[in-house]
Parts: sequence; C-alpha cells; structure tokens
Amino acid sequence: MNINNDELINIVTDYLLEDRYTQAILIDGKWGTGKTFFVKEKLIPTLKDNTSLKFAKIYYLSLYDIKDLTELTNKIYLALFENFFKNKFGKNITNKLNLFSKAINIGLNALNNSNILGFNITKDDLPKFEDLID
Repeated sequence: MNINNDELINIVTDYLLEDRYTQAILIDGKWGTGKTFFVKEKLIPTLKDNTSLKFAKIYYLSLYDIKDLTELTNKIYLALFENFFKNKFGKNITNKLNLFSKAINIGLNALNNSNILGFNITKDDLPKFEDLID
C-alpha cells in the first residue's frame, strides 16, 4: 500500500494524539526512497508547528549501523543527554561536548595506534554510557 506524504503525516499525528500510545515510531523502507528527507524536512517541521502536539518531544535517530539493542539504547540516552544540555545551557554547550567527545576519541586512537606510552586503551576500558547516566 502506497500513501503520500500528507497521509503519512496525518497517520503519525493521529498516533501521537492518541493517549494510549507513548512509544517510538519507526519508518521503514528501501534505501534511497527519501525517508530521511521526509522525516527531517516534512514530518518534524509539521509536527512542531501543530499546537496540539506541543507536549511531544521529537527526537530523530537513524538506525544505520546499529547492531543490537544496547547500541540503540545508548543512542537514545545520548540524544536525551544532548537535549538536556542544549535546553539547560544552550546549543553552544552541546557543540562543545560533541567536540570534546571527538577530541577524546581521536586522542585515544592516536595513543593506541602509536603505542607511545606502552599501553593500549580500548572502548571496553571506558565506562559504558548507561553507567554514567546515574
């Protein structure tokens, strides 16, 4: 069954307005069919403009390269964490946290590849994200 963008937006809006539903929505389809464009450029802006949905928190997460439920859970927590800091301290702090995270990752990779200090740190040596949430 093929439906157009407006019909899909109406279906998602009706779903979100239904009190008994409080779960995520998954839009599935073949690669290259425009799912990301639809969600980012059509669906999310329409939902954010809908005054009946002002209570809704909208997070876009790609499932690309997600291998298991733990990775998905970590990605969800990270999105919530970033949103919290953005709302609390502004977008600037989120950009700094992302830059800091990337710098640590680059530094660890450089240490591991050069073995300068005679030790090898892997991601398994670092605390898991869910351990940091508390």
